[in-house]
Amino acid sequence: MLEINNLYAGYGKNVILQDVSVAIPDGKITGIIGPNGCGKSTLLKSVIGLADIHSGELLVDGKAIHSFAPAERAREIAYLPQSKNVPDMTVEQMVLHGRFAYLDYPRRYGKKDVEIARRAMEKMELEAVCHVNLSRLSGGQRQKAYIAMAIAQEAPVILMDEPTTYLDIAHQLRLCDIMRELAAMGKSVVAVLHDLPLAFSLCHSLYVMHKGSIAARGTPEEILAGDAVERVFDIEMKKINSGEKTHYVYSRSS
Repeated sequence: MLEINNLYAGYGKNVILQDVSVAIPDGKITGIIGPNGCGKSTLLKSVIGLADIHSGELLVDGKAIHSFAPAERAREIAYLPQSKNVPDMTVEQMVLHGRFAYLDYPRRYGKKDVEIARRAMEKMELEAVCHVNLSRLSGGQRQKAYIAMAIAQEAPVILMDEPTTYLDIAHQLRLCDIMRELAAMGKSVVAVLHDLPLAFSLCHSLYVMHKGSIAARGTPEEILAGDAVERVFDIEMKKINSGEKTHYVYSRSS
């Protein structure tokens, strides 16, 4: 379980997050939603050490994250960033990087690492391009390679910042299935999402962020019943039941 208590964080003296508390349970998908610039990405970066912590507490299974050595943190927390460089390497080499925290000297991948990377590539349907350089792939294929690397990392906590970026609809749905599979395995899955209907249909619980703070938290039903979405986004969200399926739609607030 990932716990964030009374967090103040940002970059240098610029404090972005103010008194943020979040509890991410095992075996669930937790969504972080909010307008641009509200601190969603900074929240994830705080967990992995890419933002400056001014005060507050960050715990994984009750242990302070700041006490982890870098390799230990990588074994506990996988992170899929929103913005990524395109390194000069093949898909297979990229996915194998997810195993780096498990290597002992002399830092050579073993059969187990190769097999885990292979399964991750199969899950993301990358077998046909496993030996292709990332620079030659589409944005969607590169995104799938980064997701495969996060899967290969086998961390109990998985943080995803806009994971559906560049993915077409079919692969977005496949990724949702994979996120559900990961949660069913007992992992804590956290996703920053701009697609509100997707967030409401996919996540077990949601945190609504606004101006660096938590504006609301709860199940999708609880968030929908409140006024946080209208206050923060100036839109109205509605739930529509069509047969056995549920759809979420939004419109401008009147």
